[in-house]
Amino acid sequence: MGTVNNKTLTVSLLVAGLFLAALMARSGDLAWLALLFLAYLGVGIFQYPARELVRLEAERHVSRTNGGDASMIEVRVRVRNLGANLVRVALCDEPGEGLVVSAGALEWEGPLRAGDEAQLIYSFREKRGSYVWKTVHARVSDPLGVVETEYLLPAPGEIDVLPEQPAMRRLPLRPRSTLHAPGSIPARVGGSGTDFWGVREYHPGDPLRWLDWRLTARHPRKFFTKEFEQEEIADVGLIVDARGKTNLSIVDPISGEEDSLFEHTASAAGALAEAFLHQGHRVSMLVFGCEAAPVFAGYGKVQLNKIMRCLANTRVGGGGIHDFSDYLPLRMFSSRALLIVISPLVRSDRSFFLRLRAAGHQGLLISPDPFDFMGGDPAQVKQPADGAAYRDWRRRPETGLAVRAAHLERNLLLRDISQMQVGVIDWRVSEPLYPLVRAALKPEHLRRGGLQSRKEPE
Repeated sequence: MGTVNNKTLTVSLLVAGLFLAALMARSGDLAWLALLFLAYLGVGIFQYPARELVRLEAERHVSRTNGGDASMIEVRVRVRNLGANLVRVALCDEPGEGLVVSAGALEWEGPLRAGDEAQLIYSFREKRGSYVWKTVHARVSDPLGVVETEYLLPAPGEIDVLPEQPAMRRLPLRPRSTLHAPGSIPARVGGSGTDFWGVREYHPGDPLRWLDWRLTARHPRKFFTKEFEQEEIADVGLIVDARGKTNLSIVDPISGEEDSLFEHTASAAGALAEAFLHQGHRVSMLVFGCEAAPVFAGYGKVQLNKIMRCLANTRVGGGGIHDFSDYLPLRMFSSRALLIVISPLVRSDRSFFLRLRAAGHQGLLISPDPFDFMGGDPAQVKQPADGAAYRDWRRRPETGLAVRAAHLERNLLLRDISQMQVGVIDWRVSEPLYPLVRAALKPEHLRRGGLQSRKEPE
């Protein structure tokens, strides 16, 4: 037997009230009226299908589609009736936290004959994250809606929306130290390689093709072997800032979509991880948010998949770790690692870079500019439906001095960090990151630090 709903309770109270009134007033008309409502309830209960006759089966299919200027995710849920005819079935699905359906419907209601199927089809715009569906809600009731039963039909499905990755070509990485494994970075050590390094005396077991015959001819009874500069791989550690206090969000008043500064941070981390792993280097990552999410060092496509899934599942946290200095992440990175920190920064983060240098690490800071993110280009700002024009918030007189003071404080913080021999990239998120990273990773810049920026002087 199913459960009663609000309609059933209302009709039942109405029947009881009419019978009570009929008894008190000794009125037959009220009694007949109560019998009509009672018959209504009886018809609904009588026509309600037995529970053993209800057999519903659900299947979910999640796929990516092209929806004009943006990629969309389409969800199809099929519910088949493998039992008796059902006069009234209502289906409902949940799109997932933070998703806004842009097309289709999440609900369906109607009759479902034996052997037939019903479909829920809806789509939403791609948004970074990992989405998992487990069930779909089904409600079976009689034609009058008097008695109904809720079913949770298993309909598993999942999809990972990875952060957008800007294209990055080969990066000229020359860290101070490397790992002892074959790679693409000259290690300044003699061994197997492509560039000539020097000559030494022959040792038993050296390949004959490496013999220097000219030098051997000038020194009778001695053999000499050519040495080449050994090429090794680098160890790179990514530290990604997902703290709530460093993140900014903008909601488009026209479409209702939200853009977050962390999305640019995640895109930069994914692009750097892919570029370094493609060059054969070892990469690890640590994400700071509500808690620390580590991805320990690894190589190749498997490691890239772990990093991208970690970035997809990251949520910007409001609590947890407030400062880099609250948690010392340097323990998970080797002493040879080049640490790349991607963070908009706050003033209290200066002490972390002091610890980073005290531990002997080489460091590179990529700092997305929150002012560029919040400002945008006033010429490209759309107007809302009511015709009121937006103004660039930086030009408002009530915020002008505050913006200039905050901008100056940020510049001083970045210059202070660059003087610790930490490379600093002041990244305008509206511009490509690759040229700045390529310049900052040059050996002369990586050794002495410095500030890389494309900002025009104010």
